[in-house]
Amino acid sequence: MTEKTFTRSQLFSMVWERPMTHIGTELGISANGLKKICLKHDIPRPPAGYFMMSATRRPTTPALPDPADDSTITITATEKLAPEVVDTSELIFPERYDPNIAKEIDDYVRHMKKDASPDERGILHAMEHAPEGLLRVSPSQLVWSADRMKSLLSILKANGVVIEFRPEKHWRYKHPSPVAYAIYGKGITALRVEESSTRRVRPLTSAEAKDKKRHDERGWSYYTRNQWIYTPSGKPQLLFGYRNRRRLAEDIAPLAKLILDEVKRLNDVAIQNEIDRRHEKAKALQKLRPLRRQLWRKRQMKKIALEAERWERAERLRGYVRRVEEVGQRSENAEWIQLAKRLIDRTCPIQSGQYAVREALPKYAEVSALWNQMHEDNY
Repeated sequence: MTEKTFTRSQLFSMVWERPMTHIGTELGISANGLKKICLKHDIPRPPAGYFMMSATRRPTTPALPDPADDSTITITATEKLAPEVVDTSELIFPERYDPNIAKEIDDYVRHMKKDASPDERGILHAMEHAPEGLLRVSPSQLVWSADRMKSLLSILKANGVVIEFRPEKHWRYKHPSPVAYAIYGKGITALRVEESSTRRVRPLTSAEAKDKKRHDERGWSYYTRNQWIYTPSGKPQLLFGYRNRRRLAEDIAPLAKLILDEVKRLNDVAIQNEIDRRHEKAKALQKLRPLRRQLWRKRQMKKIALEAERWERAERLRGYVRRVEEVGQRSENAEWIQLAKRLIDRTCPIQSGQYAVREALPKYAEVSALWNQMHEDNY
């Protein structure tokens, strides 16, 4: 770990010259960690929004409490200061951009140049289009970011990753915007480029200076959503996965390797989740099988009892018909006896062939609903 040493007065001067996030990044610690160091050593910090104020509106820098105490403060970096080294030796590098990928991105860049304009942050945005687009950058970074994206997606495709461009909709906007998706088996992640902006006052043009003067004379707040207080960082980042961000660079190979490893990991996770779901389903089915067999036996016995009742009724009716035949052989009875026998045979399960009918096993959804109802009743 890297250690840096400062005196108390030096650290006091630093935090009043630049934002604490910038100082913390250089020292390899978070802004919150730097805040705790200041509190521990009784070092005053600038108020919120201090560096967004104009020089005339900034509050007076306070004096350092107990200036005689100029003790030494050692700050140990807790975050990575150097980029992680990624082994890209196993990657396949295509000789040129994939034509389908290049066409999709070129069409998007052409549309952004024609129909998009910088918003109040200086980032290109097409009117009535969803903001989560493929490239959300300033005009100066558009072509460079597009080239990096072509290279990245072409390398991924050459290494077995499926690249798809899908329109992303937003309920507030009329038209969708395309986003690139990297797919490997069951693993999938969205890829898009975004350039952040900082709230930093830049030199005003003459027209902006007049507008600002008019606001000040009327007592209006100058720090509203005005484009001149936002400055694009000039450092586009690739967004992927669940809020993962990586800085774009000329050498795109390490980033391609990182994305490839990520989609492979997501594929492994999806496969493992599928296995876990199958195991859980097997356990649930094993739990429901006794109840299912019990419900089936109950229904099968009911069906057998119904067949027996139909057979007993048919036998009783046949006895009656035989008795009628014994009583007498009148001509008008012969036709009736033949009709009665045919009707009885239809109702008899044996004669009609509707006997020994097997009941189908209940569906697991029905058994599961019955199981849940039984346990709810118990509670």
